[in-house]
Amino acid sequence: MKKSMGLLFSAAVLGVSLATIAPTAVHAADAAPTAAVTKATIADKKGTVYRFAYGKAPAIATYTDAALTKKTDKAVANTSVSGRTWLWENAYDQVATDDQGAVTAYHFAEGWAAAKEFYTEDPTQYKIYPELNNGTVTSEKPATVYADPQLTKATGKTLPAGSRWRINASYNALTQINGSWGIADTVAYNLGGNQWVSNKEFTSDAGTAFYTSNNVGDVLVTNPNGAKLYSDLARTKFTGRTLSFGSRWQAPDSIMSHSDGTVGWGLGGLQYVNKTDVSPVYRFDAVFTVRYKAHPTWGIAVYNSKLQVTKTIPANSRWRVFKQLQRRVNGTNTTQEYYNIGGDQWVRSDYGTVAPK
Repeated sequence: MKKSMGLLFSAAVLGVSLATIAPTAVHAADAAPTAAVTKATIADKKGTVYRFAYGKAPAIATYTDAALTKKTDKAVANTSVSGRTWLWENAYDQVATDDQGAVTAYHFAEGWAAAKEFYTEDPTQYKIYPELNNGTVTSEKPATVYADPQLTKATGKTLPAGSRWRINASYNALTQINGSWGIADTVAYNLGGNQWVSNKEFTSDAGTAFYTSNNVGDVLVTNPNGAKLYSDLARTKFTGRTLSFGSRWQAPDSIMSHSDGTVGWGLGGLQYVNKTDVSPVYRFDAVFTVRYKAHPTWGIAVYNSKLQVTKTIPANSRWRVFKQLQRRVNGTNTTQEYYNIGGDQWVRSDYGTVAPK
């Protein structure tokens, strides 16, 4: 279930990153000249330098001499740091310095390369972000709970495989590309208080085939055969329970698909229904005036949740509207809009006009 997040450089994320973090990682080139040096003092010294791995990064040229005047046909190797796919590291065995003692070049297996191309320390920045969509996660195996987002302080608790939990925040690794910072990976998820779990043991709904997002309305069962209730987001595990035609239920979550948008709704807990069996109901505050366009003097029908006519109301009468229903027509993707005028009373939206209350 685990899915790599990759680099997410949205304008919204970058705006937050730049405004709240303002990273100033120490870059080895800050004290080094940008032009190739003509003189260099070479010293045997081992160490590691870093650079961000962002797809097809420009190759770093190498030279046969520490003065960087004789280019080779090789580039510095791209060596991934274990567990950090956004970062490359390279080990050097010699350094070259200028007359002021500033490092100007490093020697690698491929040859000498300019120091300005590298960071002397891991430049990754880390930040906690609130999960604005209140997504949930599903454990792939028993997951250790930690007291810190760095995952160094185990609490002694574990969460059972297959359990689902609400995310309060995520602990993310940020990288810099062309001067802008963005999220490269999520390291851990917060499940409330000092409870953190590794993303290696959990996977966010947003990274799976189906995931949830907040919904602010109810659903009405509009399939005459009722709505089957499932215990999984993919709606493959039937609970044996069917919700009756015409019944209405709170739906705090929408089930989303990356390719198809909304495909169902969550009714709280592990209870899910298919989009084809129900129709969404949203709050709507307005005044409805009866006006059937083909015959402006006619009254119109009032329906109940099962589309049974309960009465008629006269032309030009005005009614307070409380809800809006996008009713699915005969199980198709076509919808017909209705307004609720109190209780289980619904009128078609195209049989009148609405105005703000």
